[in-house]
Amino acid sequence: MASSSFDTIVIAASRAELPVVEIARDAASAMFRQQVIFGAGVTRFVGGATPLTDADPMRSPTPPEDMWRVAD
Repeated sequence: MASSSFDTIVIAASRAELPVVEIARDAASAMFRQQVIFGAGVTRFVGGATPLTDADPMRSPTPPEDMWRVAD
């Protein structure tokens, strides 16, 4: 999965099993491109990344100006 610096990631967890198939189906029919990853896919996505903590804060990068423009 390719990810830009300005994507939104939503993490969902539950003590009960989540309806992953239904969530993926709904995401696939959404107006904007969505992807649902779970299980081993999450492990592959995270890779060797280390968690960001309060001890190592990081500011979000400034997005390019043209990224937020709406076409006329």
